[in-house]
Amino acid sequence: MTTHYHKGWDAFQPDPSTEKEMFCRVCGTKLDVIRDVLGPRSSIGAMFGHKSRHDSFCCPNAGDKWHDQALALLEMAYKTPSKVFEEMLLKEAEAIIQSREATKTDYSMFH
Repeated sequence: MTTHYHKGWDAFQPDPSTEKEMFCRVCGTKLDVIRDVLGPRSSIGAMFGHKSRHDSFCCPNAGDKWHDQALALLEMAYKTPSKVFEEMLLKEAEAIIQSREATKTDYSMFH
């Protein structure tokens, strides 16, 4: 199974050696890092064969059901115009992150 990372949430590609360490915006875990990678930084860059040197930071929890669900809830929380919905979504995301247990297994239509 291939892990799908979400740039800006659980994956980052800064210029080489500009960041000592980074943390996942979903779960707060210290990200794994591969230094001085030569390759694309995005799917668009890959399509056009663009390569540049960068460090690759990725969350070791990305792809776990609880992590993916928490990410989906956080994305929804930040996109909703409703303060009430935002608070509910953030509360559930926090509970999932604390327990590391998904509360729902099929939410694909939202993600």
